[in-house]
Amino acid sequence: MELVAISVAIASKLRVLGYDAITQKSDLDDICFYNWSQQTKRNRAISNFESRSKIKSYIGSVVLKNTPSEFIYHFRVSHEVFEILLMSLPPRNKSIRGRPLLDNSFCLILTLWMLANEKETYRQTGERFGISESTAFRVFKSTISSISNLEEKYIVWPRGLAAQRNINGFHNLRKVPFPGAFCVVDCSHIRINGSLSDNSYLNRNHYHSVIIQGICDFEGKFINVFVGYPGSSHDAAVWVNSPVHKKLIQNHYEIIPPNCFILGDSAYPLSEFLMKPYRDNGHLELHQKKFNTILSSSRVVIEQAFGGLKGRFRRLKGIETLCVEAVSETVIAACIIHNMCSDQDLGVDNLTDDSFFNLEEDEDNISSQITRSSDVLTLRESIAKSL
Repeated sequence: MELVAISVAIASKLRVLGYDAITQKSDLDDICFYNWSQQTKRNRAISNFESRSKIKSYIGSVVLKNTPSEFIYHFRVSHEVFEILLMSLPPRNKSIRGRPLLDNSFCLILTLWMLANEKETYRQTGERFGISESTAFRVFKSTISSISNLEEKYIVWPRGLAAQRNINGFHNLRKVPFPGAFCVVDCSHIRINGSLSDNSYLNRNHYHSVIIQGICDFEGKFINVFVGYPGSSHDAAVWVNSPVHKKLIQNHYEIIPPNCFILGDSAYPLSEFLMKPYRDNGHLELHQKKFNTILSSSRVVIEQAFGGLKGRFRRLKGIETLCVEAVSETVIAACIIHNMCSDQDLGVDNLTDDSFFNLEEDEDNISSQITRSSDVLTLRESIAKSL
């Protein structure tokens, strides 16, 4: 009735001003449509921000009543990991646009919920946790940023005793281990659900993505993460331009123990510190096929790590953003929490020095042969023939 009254008043005013109802009908229609659209916008605004129903006290009435298994199912971490992560976060001393300050526990639960669910929108999350859509976005963004700042604490390259334990772990990982395996490297694509103007992020599968290069130890924990290269980049290009490769080129003995290797797939360049399988051209010899099999059995750890990472945090299967920096922060934060979860589920922990795979003690070992070799092709061939 209100819109009808407004339209009648406008029509009467136009007649007083001398407008002909027939010749100016289009103008009147435009005015009526404009008034209708403005009223609709006001109604939607009221519905969205004032009258929209939300779940009140979701954490107190639902989350706190979850059993340990239910908590892991919904938030992908145990209570112990949650408490450790909560204590690691800096205190929040700034409210969001004057609103009441949200505590870290609330923000962390919301962030874990969004990481665990691929299709969860900020609107849905806001309704679940009793906040607005914009507040949910800011909470998630700020918490992810705080977690990603813990990278130097939880994504650590093994050195000293930790490096020795890692070599020992790879040696005991398979019945026939790859000699000198120290860590494994591979790349994976993080899908961006949006149309980026930069087509360099369009990968060969015809969707936009950012590449994560991960290096992990024998337990599947990430010891180095490099994120941000466009999806169209080749794995070898990402590897060559990564900071860890630049350090390896300068002096790889400072990062990798003598006679040890990083294991990669056929996409990576063969070098004195990185071993890759032979390219199967249909004419491989028996010892070369065996080499490929043994290398792949150890290298599969990184594929399992990526599978576990994306299975735990399904949001990494498709991130709704057009900001590449936000994608990188989200991936790093997920890798940090992945490592924290791995620390709570220790597999091979009590490794004795007696089982340590010392590559320098046995003169007949292949390590003494490869140390003298200057050609990486000869180096790989010598390892293959020794298996």
